[in-house]
Amino acid sequence: MNDQEYWNFPYDHYKGFIVGQVQNNHYQQRNIFFYPPQTQEKCEIFVETTDSENGVCGVNGNIKMFFADQQGSCESQSGTIEGVFAGSQYTWSSLHGQQDDSVLYEVYDNIAGDGPVSQKQLTTLHTVNGVDHRTRTAQGFNPDGTNSYASFYRERKVSKEEFYKEMNRVIEDYAILDEDLKMNGPGKYFKVDMEFVDGKMVPKPDPEWAKTVQELIGSAQLFEAFLETAHDFPDVEDRQIDTHTHQLYEQVSGASTLFSKLLGATILLVSLVL
Repeated sequence: MNDQEYWNFPYDHYKGFIVGQVQNNHYQQRNIFFYPPQTQEKCEIFVETTDSENGVCGVNGNIKMFFADQQGSCESQSGTIEGVFAGSQYTWSSLHGQQDDSVLYEVYDNIAGDGPVSQKQLTTLHTVNGVDHRTRTAQGFNPDGTNSYASFYRERKVSKEEFYKEMNRVIEDYAILDEDLKMNGPGKYFKVDMEFVDGKMVPKPDPEWAKTVQELIGSAQLFEAFLETAHDFPDVEDRQIDTHTHQLYEQVSGASTLFSKLLGATILLVSLVL
């Protein structure tokens, strides 16, 4: 299967919107990427749009959603936070640089992270005219170790008002159909557990979230509801850390420094994939 059959929208220039939130030793992030309509040249090669029943190649764009939750561990000596991504891969984030201004994000296959490397990202945290920015490069790999892709992202922090105003403008500019304002990409599996039924793995959606999706599907309000779950820590009592543990983070792991760098990361992302 070629890249067009997998996802028949341009990868060389698209836009994304990211919301992240820190609470105690946890970091949650939600991403939505918006892809413009495919080029006419590519549509002549492969005309079918992917994940869109009525979308027209070269006319309508589409979206993908991603989500990841990470947490710090007092056993970590390097300020690392880690967690599951997309239900099937494991991630680590660690702080680097002479000024603690670089974040290395790693993704490995398998739920335990013992499989082949899938992706590595290096993010530089910096300011431009007083505005927080993140500049990020990523390397993607196939399971056999061969190169899959490389990408370059430029991100800037904006107000919540500007964030959602720009998101709605992109939906209009990319002519994304109402029917495609839905959970898509890895987002299909957001708040979905898998369980064995009659020897088969069957998805078990969270009832409350499934109701929200049903009510908001076809509206940009669904995207806002998804992004805002970055601020939702439902098991807050289990996530509390006592004063002694907090001191360990300060003195031993360095995780609190990484959290402070990530805190309040409501970011408008414009990405360029090479």
